[in-house]
Amino acid sequence: MNLVSTAAQDTETLEPTTGPQGGGAQFWVAFAVLTVTYAVAAFLEGHKFVWFDELCTFYIARAPSLTTLWHWTLKYDNNPPTVYLLARLSMKIFGPGALGLRLPSILEFYAGSMGMLLYLRRKVGTPIAVFGVAMLWASGTFYYAIEARVYALVFMSFSFLLLSWDTATRSQSRKLALFGVAASNAVLLSAHVFAPLCLYPFLAAEVVRYLRRRKPDYPLYAALVLPMAIMALYIPLILVYRGLMFWPTYRASLHRAGDFYFVAWDWVARPLCVILLLAIVWPRLRPDRNKGSQFVPEDWAVFLCIMINPLLLNLVLMTRHASFFDRYTISTYGVIYGGLAVLIGLRLQFRPAMAYAAALIMLFVLVRYAHRNWVARPRSDDQVGLATLRPDLPIVAGDGMTFIEMSYHEPLDVLRRLYYIKNRAAAIQYEHSNYFYDFEAPDDMQRAGFPISGTVEPYSEFVASHPRFLIYADPWEWLPRKLQDDGATFTLLRDFAGENFSEPGTISFPNPAVSTGTPYLETHIFLVTMPPKK
Repeated sequence: MNLVSTAAQDTETLEPTTGPQGGGAQFWVAFAVLTVTYAVAAFLEGHKFVWFDELCTFYIARAPSLTTLWHWTLKYDNNPPTVYLLARLSMKIFGPGALGLRLPSILEFYAGSMGMLLYLRRKVGTPIAVFGVAMLWASGTFYYAIEARVYALVFMSFSFLLLSWDTATRSQSRKLALFGVAASNAVLLSAHVFAPLCLYPFLAAEVVRYLRRRKPDYPLYAALVLPMAIMALYIPLILVYRGLMFWPTYRASLHRAGDFYFVAWDWVARPLCVILLLAIVWPRLRPDRNKGSQFVPEDWAVFLCIMINPLLLNLVLMTRHASFFDRYTISTYGVIYGGLAVLIGLRLQFRPAMAYAAALIMLFVLVRYAHRNWVARPRSDDQVGLATLRPDLPIVAGDGMTFIEMSYHEPLDVLRRLYYIKNRAAAIQYEHSNYFYDFEAPDDMQRAGFPISGTVEPYSEFVASHPRFLIYADPWEWLPRKLQDDGATFTLLRDFAGENFSEPGTISFPNPAVSTGTPYLETHIFLVTMPPKK
């Protein structure tokens, strides 16, 4: 790769903002195509099921007062209040439906993608920049564009911070860029407790930049460091997690860190193979020389640090036996796909026609996945048909997540029969987790004022008064295992996963993109008969 170095420039001045940006008309046509494609994909994906995490955002954002919103945030969801305030404002304007709830994330992810587009355009030109953004959207990362959570906000603020920081380090007139650095940094740090993982790469890059220039940049240091005072908000949020035991399946580990990188590649591997084959068999789309890029050493420092964030976070969370999910390091996805586009585009010497062809392939993959999900994925108005399934018996949700989701989605005649039964010792014994007991306990949330329907009872009281009942659960969960040890017999009424209850080791979670018939995590409905009382 032919990198254009600016290390020999005068160290007494800032580097000018120059680079292979591409023609104006070409950029605006590409921008319009990206925007229309994004709108279509967002519309199709927007019909997906409103699930547990989004319902936490929904309920907290609709708290009776801002004081209550803050208290609920501290106790039940442990994010800084920014995401709930944005959702609250959106639902006041657009109504308390899925659109009003998700619109902030839809706009944030789009804005973050455009920020990444402008940054890559400055470095490698419009065609490869468009290819990078299209690859990001074709990956599973697009899921967070339609997720009423904080992750799109993290991605947007990181992208704007990257763009503003790059401008501030290369422009002579940079007051606006410095303000952009400070503002983006403030939004980033007020979005999520893991947001500092997106900030430290810029601090590391400034060390590299100082070693290259031998001149401190105090205004930029201030714009990066002063907003860190917002991190004081994290203290009460982190304290809530003391004593919380997460499910072993999701606990941080080196294996889960490796999975992050594998999944990132797996999402785009097949369309990339098509693109590479096209580049080989269509050599006329490649020029005779490589025009290079405008990356400097501090740019690579940012990219490298962001790339290792999943590994670093897993190492930190391993010390607390906490869970790791890929969304915690969503900004790494932007760097992975932007970096892949740069690497492939420059190494194979893509001409604009080849880069745009690659981008169109990725956009086709995005719309295809979105359309498939729109057709096949259970949507918010889908129900499992519980209303007519043994209407004389109570229905027990085997998991707190499913209980809260059913409370929101199911009709009134189901909610009258809906129960969640608790046994903290059994949950710890069988699932090694106290998640819905010491954190986000449904009965505690009901007492706090969350509009959650259904009844919560202790396990012993419920089984003593209900000799027969339905459970909506899966065999590996604590409830059916506890019931089985207590002598209950099971009759399988519905099996949405097509698996065999007698072989629990063979059961796996269904793919939500192709699962039909149930929008919930659980895929089995059992009729449970308790043994006769002695």
